[in-house]
Amino acid sequence: DFSLHDIDGNTVSLSNYQGKIVVLNFFATWCGPCIAEIPDFVEVCNQYKDRSVQFVGVSLDSDMGALKQFISENKMNYPVLMDDGNVSNIWNIEFIPTTYILDRNGNILTSRVGQIAKADLVNLIEDNI
Repeated sequence: DFSLHDIDGNTVSLSNYQGKIVVLNFFATWCGPCIAEIPDFVEVCNQYKDRSVQFVGVSLDSDMGALKQFISENKMNYPVLMDDGNVSNIWNIEFIPTTYILDRNGNILTSRVGQIAKADLVNLIEDNI
């Protein structure tokens, strides 16, 4: 589990989503592959919002203003948290984007490094829902 601040300054814990499948995506606003996969994440999030699937973004950015603008421009419809530098280290994030699929108890089911194609994202969710 970890707790980070969202863009409004609220503290959000990963354990808040226990009981749901969690798609945990580490990204940054300056990362090309991250930018490319965000529209698919938004669409798939909409597709699964009523099926106990929760998307959570963890931004490695340090500029809150740029992050807020990025979220707005990309119509991100899921919580985005600001990494404090520790979480990405604990999760061994060496490359972004990196995405984890967590089960309803918060256990890691699978992970992917690099951009995920929409069909692959859907398959990962369907395989674990």
